[in-house]
Amino acid sequence: MATVDKVVDEFTAAEVAWTETGASPYLDAVDTPTNIIKTFTDGLREGIFKFVDFNEALFAAITSVKLWIVMRSQDVEVNRVVADVTHGADLSFSNANVNTWETFVDDGNTELLGRFANLADLNTFGVTYQKVGALTITIDQAFLRIVYTVAGGQQIKTLIEEYDY
Repeated sequence: MATVDKVVDEFTAAEVAWTETGASPYLDAVDTPTNIIKTFTDGLREGIFKFVDFNEALFAAITSVKLWIVMRSQDVEVNRVVADVTHGADLSFSNANVNTWETFVDDGNTELLGRFANLADLNTFGVTYQKVGALTITIDQAFLRIVYTVAGGQQIKTLIEEYDY
C-alpha cells in the first residue's frame, strides 16, 4: 500500500464570498498567513477548489479517498465548515479545539471512493466550502488523501520492458 496527498492546485471563482489572502489557489500548502481563506459570516460560500490529478505510474487499484482540511475556528460549539462536493453528499468539518490549527478528515470520516466511477471522476473532484456558525473560520489547506496498491512484480517488469530501461 502507498499513500499520497493531492493538494489543491486550482481555484475557480464560482462563488467568492470569503476573504481570500495571498495567491490562488490559496489552499495548496500549510503557509498561514500567506495563503488562506476565512470568513466571519454564516452561510457564505467559497469555491470551487480542485486537486492535483492522481496519475501515479505504478498503481494497481485505489483503496481509499478522503478529504482533509487544515482549519482553525474561534468556536467549537457552533462553527463548522460544510464541503459541498461535486460527487455525492456534503461533508461537515468541526474543530475539536478553539483557536487551534488542526488537520483532520470530515466529522464522519467519510470514504469517498465509491463516489467515483473512474479515474476521470476522481481527477475532476471539486469542493465549495460553506461556513456555518457565528464566529470566524480560517482554512489554510485542503487535500485528498489517496491510498492505493502498487502494481505487482509482473506489471512492473512489463512496464520496464515497454520503456526499455
